Amino acid sequence: MVDRSQIGFIKFILEAHDNVAVMSTIDPKQGVVQLSIAPGCERLVSDIMKDFSENFTVRPIDKAAGCEPAVREGSNGGGQPISPVSDS
Repeated sequence: MVDRSQIGFIKFILEAHDNVAVMSTIDPKQGVVQLSIAPGCERLVSDIMKDFSENFTVRPIDKAAGCEPAVREGSNGGGQPISPVSDS
């Protein structure tokens, strides 16, 4: 889960890292997004998201807005949905 006010920032950072992941908005009202991670970049994206979690709420979820994630650990391609939570 991610504070939805941080979605633009997350997208910018991921794109700035040579597009290691592409972020798609699944539910703009609730701020649910999906990360499509480039093969071999899973560790880097995990580290980036872990760094974000030091500043705001970040928690991967298995299911968001009726969508199943297309990637699980150890696979290549697909996405990891992330849902927002307000820190207020």
